Amino acid sequence: MNPSKNLHQRRYDIDSLRVVAIFLLIFYHLTVVFQPWGSLIPGFFQNEISLDWIWFFSGLMNVWRIPILFVISGMGVAFSMRKRNLKELLSERCLRILLPLFFGIFIIVPLQFEFLFLQKEAHQFFSSYSPNPSHLWFLANIFIYVLFCSPIFFYLKKKPDSWIGKTLKFLTSSYLGLAVLVGIFCLESEILVGSWRFGRVSFESYAGTDHGFF
Repeated sequence: MNPSKNLHQRRYDIDSLRVVAIFLLIFYHLTVVFQPWGSLIPGFFQNEISLDWIWFFSGLMNVWRIPILFVISGMGVAFSMRKRNLKELLSERCLRILLPLFFGIFIIVPLQFEFLFLQKEAHQFFSSYSPNPSHLWFLANIFIYVLFCSPIFFYLKKKPDSWIGKTLKFLTSSYLGLAVLVGIFCLESEILVGSWRFGRVSFESYAGTDHGFF
């Protein structure tokens, strides 16, 4: 068996996870349309009939739906690092992330808002050309993660036995380390979700929040 062929073999299991995550993304946003507060969020149409009970399942799903998208994106970066240097990785990520993001900001999102003009309620939100990331907020987050973390990733690739590498290995490969890691996430949630200072958002609110970024 050729190890180098195994290294670059297509991971269809990851592709399948990506498809499931995107399907859940579509389903989640559809449920917002059936909420009584749906029209209060810019970018959403509002259905005449509300189905409040659906939101319980949507909120439950969103707790892990967004994180798994970021995990899959991180896997993509890890696979890409196997055959690219830092400059090549950043160039590739610019094409894969920044290009769709800017196209969405300046073309797709303004068109979406224009369609919302057909609804009377929408006029209170939009009256002119409105370029903004809207539902593509996660692409901006991902690019910032890659931009700032890639130098660290390549450093660890060259020096896996450095103190940073050993610390990360401890945090991700031992019960005590995982407990510390979970504790860090709990602390973040307590500060950014439970504190009035930061606007007090629900745990599953990731879009455009400090909690969603960290």
